[in-house]
Amino acid sequence: MSAGEDSGLLDGADKVANIVIATCTFFFSIYIYYKTFKRDETKDAENKRLELFKTLILEHNLSHFYAFFDNIISHSNVLLTRVLTPQEKMAINDNYLDELHNFRMRFYDMIMAIDADLYSSIKNESDNLVDELTAHLSSSTLSLHLPSVYQHNIITTVSRYRTSILKKMYEFK
Repeated sequence: MSAGEDSGLLDGADKVANIVIATCTFFFSIYIYYKTFKRDETKDAENKRLELFKTLILEHNLSHFYAFFDNIISHSNVLLTRVLTPQEKMAINDNYLDELHNFRMRFYDMIMAIDADLYSSIKNESDNLVDELTAHLSSSTLSLHLPSVYQHNIITTVSRYRTSILKKMYEFK
């Protein structure tokens, strides 16, 4: 081959290489654009969901959250006055169930629109709270009229579940 043919061959190879590089750059740019767009779109959706949670639940209904736990304790305070009859304990348990119903209607039912997993978690925790308090009320071995027993079995239980639900809401993303 002569020097002219080598030069023509190199020029042709150079042009093909430039076309391949330009094509790869073009497709890589499109790929990066769509990946960035999808990531931003996902972040926007997460931000909207978090903002909805913050606005709908925390700003407007957090008072119902605290009221639920305060009302449970208020209904329980009668336990400190004397040893109650089974009928009186059933009345307290009915109050717990009414409070649970109100809590569901006023607070965590709205969470279903935002996140089903968080809803289920809060529902389970609040149901478990009432179940545990019912078990304490039904226990013939607990003397709930004694302040230390009341503190351990009622106040501590309510505080533990309140903290657990708050933690779940705080960790929501």
